[in-house]
Amino acid sequence: MVVKRFLVFVALMSLVGCGGSEAPPSSPPPAVAPAPTPVKPKVDPQAVAQQKAATPGASKTTGKGREAEADLSKFTSNDWETEEVHRNFEVVPANEAVDQSTYIAFIPEKGADSTTLQIVPEEKQPVRTSPPKANKLPQGFVSVSQEVAEEGWPLRIRCEADGMELVFIPAQVARVGSNLGPADTQPEHPAFVSAFYMDVHEVTVGQYEKFREDVRVEKKTAPVSPPLNVSATPNHPVLGVQWRFAEAYAQRYRRTLPTEAEWEAAGRGELGLLHPWGNGRALWGQPRQPGQITEVGMYPADTSMFDVIDLAGNAREWCADWYRADSFAEALEQDGSPRRDWTGPKTSRPTGHRVVKGSPTEWELHARGHVNQSDEQPDIGFRCVLHLPQTQ
Repeated sequence: MVVKRFLVFVALMSLVGCGGSEAPPSSPPPAVAPAPTPVKPKVDPQAVAQQKAATPGASKTTGKGREAEADLSKFTSNDWETEEVHRNFEVVPANEAVDQSTYIAFIPEKGADSTTLQIVPEEKQPVRTSPPKANKLPQGFVSVSQEVAEEGWPLRIRCEADGMELVFIPAQVARVGSNLGPADTQPEHPAFVSAFYMDVHEVTVGQYEKFREDVRVEKKTAPVSPPLNVSATPNHPVLGVQWRFAEAYAQRYRRTLPTEAEWEAAGRGELGLLHPWGNGRALWGQPRQPGQITEVGMYPADTSMFDVIDLAGNAREWCADWYRADSFAEALEQDGSPRRDWTGPKTSRPTGHRVVKGSPTEWELHARGHVNQSDEQPDIGFRCVLHLPQTQ
């Protein structure tokens, strides 16, 4: 958490409208509202001229985006236009004493909504506590980060069995789908997603070949078919894997395939971003085309706020959900509230089709695809998630 100290001069704010600055609250607010429209004084030109004549040496006062030819301290509250809905200050008479205090702004942590921050008087600042104690990770996973989320989970861990690193995705009400997208992405809706971990990148050829070897040595199940790109470099996303083998991989290493809501939450968050990097265009640094598949992590811009990479581009990815074009019509409870950890429809249409996500033509994360779960598509891979036990 970054702490910045600064002085807020209430007298100045009250008299010139501040142009979007925030006034010191009497008690700590949970968050500061977006900057209001600047408040403009109702200046009588004749009164200004008279005042200039009566005040030798009066100087021009210039504010951002506006000018005043008079001494603003001579105006009363009746000379100011205020908008009650967006007011973030109180107009006081010029002769009234105004307190000048030091306030502290608490900048949101990474992954939080960066449009809000908390401002409190210095004497009433929150008591700083020690970092939260890390929860015990599920067996087979170890922490590789000293940072711990507020929920008590390390921000980054590693699966000891396949070497995959996973990043923490906090519980949230994510935005899924888009009302501006194709019909099967509508309606856009909130989805409550419990905290989980997601693989940093897609499962690679090297990791999948280890899985095949582990199954072969164990001899408890039938051999696993090789992927279509078995001869690719070890750090290349594994491709051409049937859904059942992707799920078998996840289960063997104590994980599962992500639901569509989890997949979008990891990339879009509560803000419902269009892309992992935000709502603007991609700045790849080197040429990249939709459908282009490279080794994992080749395009750092394709990184979400939670440090998940290659969600917009690279391979398309299997999800756990059955596919239906009208899936989102039943994504909410009857009262309109979001379902908790919804896993998608109970049946598919067409029969046997699962949701695939990623690598659309415009890199948008709400885009959906579907493929028969028995198919081996040369552009489809997968990544896994780790669900967490509920903690207090």
